[in-house]
Amino acid sequence: MLSPSELAVGALAGAPHMSLVIPHDERSGCFIPLRLEGRGTFAVFLTGEDRFRFFHYGRPDDEEDAYFLKGIVISQIAIELDETSVYDPDSGNRALGSLIRTQDRLEIVVRSARERVGQTMSLPMITDLPTCETSARAGFTRWRIVLGKGQEKRELVLVNCVEVQA
Repeated sequence: MLSPSELAVGALAGAPHMSLVIPHDERSGCFIPLRLEGRGTFAVFLTGEDRFRFFHYGRPDDEEDAYFLKGIVISQIAIELDETSVYDPDSGNRALGSLIRTQDRLEIVVRSARERVGQTMSLPMITDLPTCETSARAGFTRWRIVLGKGQEKRELVLVNCVEVQA
């Protein structure tokens, strides 16, 4: 359950970077908007048919489509990584949906929603983290999105992407 002050209602076009959007439509999956400077807006789906795929809204004419992706917007979320799911992302196969901690950021491994197979890419979710050693990277196949702190903390989305291979 969410208190009314913990959410807003809106579309991808107005949702803040790294918020969780839970669509009105039960068939659509929840997603995170990523607003990347110079690259446009990405909707990264975490559940549903397009799980771990992204839609890119980088051109001005794409923004009209961004109004159709709408629902409950929860902006005060946090990401937690399951340290027991760590793997070496440089060892070959990176799990689709896994998170990669590298340099000063946290990235998610995704594929374009327009492709069912093929090339994956990493999109930055969180930047300005403490810097890792040069070329040091760690991947995580289990992670979650939470709201609140301490005894008030609630899990909103649990991600286990071991079975979803890139």
